[in-house]
Amino acid sequence: MPRVSIIISAFNTEKFIRETLDSVFNQTYRDYELILINDGSTDSTGIITEEYAHRPSVRVFHQENKGIPYSFSRGVHLSSGDLVIICGSDDIMEPSLLEKEVAFYDSCRDSTIGLVYTDGVVIDDKGNYIRPNMLSFDGIVSDNPTQDLIFMQDFPMSSFLTRRAVYEKVGYYDTAFSSISDTDFIIRASQFYRFGVIPEKLLRYRRHRQNITKLGSLMMLKNTINTLNKNKDVFLCKGVPDYLVDKSISICQEGIDLSEEMGPEKAHAVTMAKRFIFNKFYRLKRDNLFTQNVFAIFGAGLPGQAAKEAAEYFGFKIAAVYDNDPVKEGTILDGLPVIRGTELAVTPPLYPILITSIHSSEIRQQLDSYGYKEIHDYLSFF
Repeated sequence: MPRVSIIISAFNTEKFIRETLDSVFNQTYRDYELILINDGSTDSTGIITEEYAHRPSVRVFHQENKGIPYSFSRGVHLSSGDLVIICGSDDIMEPSLLEKEVAFYDSCRDSTIGLVYTDGVVIDDKGNYIRPNMLSFDGIVSDNPTQDLIFMQDFPMSSFLTRRAVYEKVGYYDTAFSSISDTDFIIRASQFYRFGVIPEKLLRYRRHRQNITKLGSLMMLKNTINTLNKNKDVFLCKGVPDYLVDKSISICQEGIDLSEEMGPEKAHAVTMAKRFIFNKFYRLKRDNLFTQNVFAIFGAGLPGQAAKEAAEYFGFKIAAVYDNDPVKEGTILDGLPVIRGTELAVTPPLYPILITSIHSSEIRQQLDSYGYKEIHDYLSFF
């Protein structure tokens, strides 16, 4: 019986599935089985998956389209490993991912740790890097991930290696939540188990048109509201009061209301940026990383546009806004003029800088070149 069961459910990912499967077969850890489910694909995904059926460690199943939570649950039922990892059919595991996660379990021997995950990077459909990390705060990992999930934390879901006992304790994936059933699952799991984390970038999460469109539906926002309501008791036992849950729900409802005005994809993007930035200021409040309550932000895109509201909600103040885009220079964001980022080379602000831009790698290099120090002078939200 294999130690690890890898489960991949694929629907119309013919462009990416081979690279995902190659990343599985390139793992340095070899004691695994692969459960490969073709979830009613209408492209050549099913044909591609069948090409791998002859491998001794692989079992391929074809079914009519049932959706992610059904397929994930079926995969767990079909598997036999003591440890289970569910990998997206367009994501890429780094070769040492399984080896390091299994070693983590073996070294800690702590039965209260039921899930182990890693950091990751975000790539596009061509493999280009979009974001340098997913856990953010420059590798500072929260020791209470349930609190991070109240607003929005990009966990590299395809890196979660889960004890089978967790499924036996909390159940499988809820088919009521078609787009975020994995989030619902880890919230429920967090009530009874601690999470282990390896702060290395061992997963490449792929963001492309197909999954952005899926995420951009109003159904995801509605699912999020229902998930938050369903798990209020879990959040409460992990130190998250109801008023914070209600705030997150209200942000999602605002997004649904905005959809008629700006369309579902735009409304979803605005809502996710707002939830993301609320999460970061919540972390900032909990972790007490700075003694100051006044900050500058670098980045006037969607996250930056939500920063003032989120900051004030948690008792902070935004005193200045910077951006490298010359088109934004001089425009007004929440009553503050946007200042060209290069001004920081000449005139340092009197308060720490929070990077609220997806271009955080370039901005961090820029600030480093000006003599600024990470954590002391600035902190990246991305």
